[in-house]
Amino acid sequence: MKNLILTALLVGLLLLVGCTTSVNVKYLQPSEIDMGQSRTIAIASTIPYTGRTGGASSVVFSNFTDSSWYFNSSYSDSYLKNKVAEYATNMLYNALDKTDYFNIYGTKTTDSILSGANAGYDVNAKFKEKGIKAVIIPKITGMGVNEYIYRKPYEKKVVDPVTKKETIVKDFYYYLHQEVNINFEYSIISVDYQQVITTKRFSKTITDEYKINQYVTSSDYELYNLFVSGLSSFKSDIVKQLVPVGKTTSLTLMENKPKDKSIEEAYKEAERGNLAIAKQMFLSHYQMTGFVPSGYNSALISAAIQDFDTAIAELTDLARVTSNPKIIDSLNRIKAYKASNEKAKSQISGTSEGFVVDGSSNIYSQVIGY
Repeated sequence: MKNLILTALLVGLLLLVGCTTSVNVKYLQPSEIDMGQSRTIAIASTIPYTGRTGGASSVVFSNFTDSSWYFNSSYSDSYLKNKVAEYATNMLYNALDKTDYFNIYGTKTTDSILSGANAGYDVNAKFKEKGIKAVIIPKITGMGVNEYIYRKPYEKKVVDPVTKKETIVKDFYYYLHQEVNINFEYSIISVDYQQVITTKRFSKTITDEYKINQYVTSSDYELYNLFVSGLSSFKSDIVKQLVPVGKTTSLTLMENKPKDKSIEEAYKEAERGNLAIAKQMFLSHYQMTGFVPSGYNSALISAAIQDFDTAIAELTDLARVTSNPKIIDSLNRIKAYKASNEKAKSQISGTSEGFVVDGSSNIYSQVIGY
């Protein structure tokens, strides 16, 4: 009997879920840093980390069978730092280049101009000659390595070759644990203002471990790949900070309650993706009957077809005749989508405000030492 009741409840729940209809609303999210008309940029090579990475030098274990286990952390510290910095440069350049949002001068041009400061060149003038509006200086500010091996006991059978007698003995499996921490930042310098507009910082800890053989060195297990994994995790956030991106959210239509069979076809059209047809059906039904779900659904579909103004007007009208908090919530959300969309479009068109200068006096020398 209990099983029958449970089955009935599950079927009822599935039917209830199946009755909900949603529409997707697409809008643009503005970049966190408003680059304005500064769309021609230069990216410098990443400044490598200069401190110590840490890490164990060697560890020796002996198990109950007198087998020695030796772990040697033998990677090249300077090589690793330079290789990680090189990856960071490529990661940043490729992430921004793929957006087609910027005209980018790479490290060859940028580093050449920056190094000219030592010869007395006017670095800013050189950037202006090429129409460069902003310079991005990336830097690895921290790299940490923590490595060790540990063991887990297990039992195994040992057969005496003479007596053929089996004995249960205790032995160990050995594992190499690796943990790295990477700190990365980039600064944006405005060429026109000769000031640091902003500095964004990121940090990530990555861990991994492997079952190992009796002798192992850390270079066998590529610490570099762990640092790369950490840097790669910053990519999407960097793009969102500098480039407007598309967003999609799902809005659920109001259910047909109390049920009105005359509007059921509108829900089916919405489910089929025929939003313009569904919109007109819901709107006409609301205008004839005042049925709140139809008015609400008409507004949500307006947002789904990018007509935010109509959606806001329809929800505002509904809010005057009903105190349903769902209507107020959707009204506020769609207003936010519209504002977000408009700000992002102004960034894309180059009509946005652009950099906000805080009055600081930081310039190239304070960021990279030139």
